[in-house]
Amino acid sequence: TLSMLVPHFRGLAASGVEVRFLTRPERFHALKPVLSEIWEAYKRTGLEEMFQCRVFAQSVGGLLIAGLHAKMVIADSDLAYVGSGEFRRHSLMSNFEVGLLVRKHGVGNLASIFDLIWDNSTKAFI
Repeated sequence: TLSMLVPHFRGLAASGVEVRFLTRPERFHALKPVLSEIWEAYKRTGLEEMFQCRVFAQSVGGLLIAGLHAKMVIADSDLAYVGSGEFRRHSLMSNFEVGLLVRKHGVGNLASIFDLIWDNSTKAFI
């Protein structure tokens, strides 16, 4: 379903909007073709550094002890989404999902959480 959003990401690239995409390692492999297409749109505008992708998972002895499950979209310092819904057709069309739009003060808290996870994640090569 992320592929349906590629035209919107092209628009973001043309507008010079920074995008940081964070996912789990096992999801990255499935998403890599679409993420590559989005990165190419940024590359065509000369702003490839404005699109970054990372993966997050912490393992000890091969056992996953911390993974990424939250779904967040942080638009700017004034608006964010957090919820259970994923950018998958089934999640958007069939599942009962719950999400919240967060405005103003709460956005900073979500951004801090995202930044903490981002800082402890691994760069994904597209």
